Amino acid sequence: VSRDLVRWQRLPNALTPKAGGCDQRGCWTGSIVNARGGFHLFYTAIPQFQPEFRQVQALATSQDLVYWEPYAGNPLIHGRPAVAGTCFRDPCVFPQAGGYTMVVGSEKKDGSGGLALRYRSDDLLRWTFAGVLCEGRTEASGHDFECPDFFEIAPGTHCLLTSRHRQWAHLGHYDG
Repeated sequence: VSRDLVRWQRLPNALTPKAGGCDQRGCWTGSIVNARGGFHLFYTAIPQFQPEFRQVQALATSQDLVYWEPYAGNPLIHGRPAVAGTCFRDPCVFPQAGGYTMVVGSEKKDGSGGLALRYRSDDLLRWTFAGVLCEGRTEASGHDFECPDFFEIAPGTHCLLTSRHRQWAHLGHYDG
């Protein structure tokens, strides 16, 4: 952390894999929401690489953005929906319409392009698959959608940023 961007203080690790936990093989990227009296970090947890690579969505909470406590009920989302290929990671969570929306990066089952998967929750703990937000073609957006970030850039115009070896911007109208 730094107050002047010149002098830096090292902080403790925010998350570390826990032996026997849903993140025992890794804690991957995600997003933070300030809600309900604290900070909520949604991240991709890796329970195993072999015999099948698995990715699940997990939660940790904090009061100060320094010390984080993994949620005892992890994982929040146990696996990808039937429409998705192997990639299932990098949750982007934001408040919307009295609840919360989560966008998770994925890919089409046939490998022909990315999918942005949409989930909904009223309480940040119980998530329901709400469908595909966006799908792309490999030549226009990469093999899969990694690190999705979804936001409004102007009234009626939304942007979905994704990555796969470079940054991709997908513009359109989102009706909720």
